[in-house]
Amino acid sequence: MISAAPFTYRFTAVTSDADNDPLEYTWNFGEGTTRKGNTIETFSYTVENSYTVKLSVSDKINDPVEVSITVNTKTA
Repeated sequence: MISAAPFTYRFTAVTSDADNDPLEYTWNFGEGTTRKGNTIETFSYTVENSYTVKLSVSDKINDPVEVSITVNTKTA
């Protein structure tokens, strides 16, 4: 049996704030890991599965904005 794990992805967020407030990025990689980070994050999945990756961006003044994508690491 051949396994391609781990699967490493690089996620990039393109953001701006109308008032140029500093932004805080919270990444949820869909398998239990949450990380406060930057506009670019790298993450490795060790199990073949389908994951929903969520990014929450906040300027700590207004409500956070959230986006999500699905990452599929299944090889078969």
